[in-house]
Amino acid sequence: MKVKKLQAEEVATEEIKVGSKSAGTGVINAGELETTILTSEATVGMKLYITPKGSNQGKNFFYDEADIIEGESFKVKIDSPALESKIEFNWLILN
Repeated sequence: MKVKKLQAEEVATEEIKVGSKSAGTGVINAGELETTILTSEATVGMKLYITPKGSNQGKNFFYDEADIIEGESFKVKIDSPALESKIEFNWLILN
């Protein structure tokens, strides 16, 4: 069954599949402070979850709503340059 919109007070499931517009991977290269993620799901007020794939080299990931381009992109940043090597991460948007 396919529906455009489903509203429920509670959903119980064993698995959730998320499309590539709402989840993906990114990389901040060594010496860089940020990377841009292209997705039409980028919106001010979105809930964005970022998790490292391996060591985050002691860096904190964050995003700034001022860097969101509605329906186009957002930036993932770290507070100081990644000196050792690139930092890979997963991201997930919940709107």
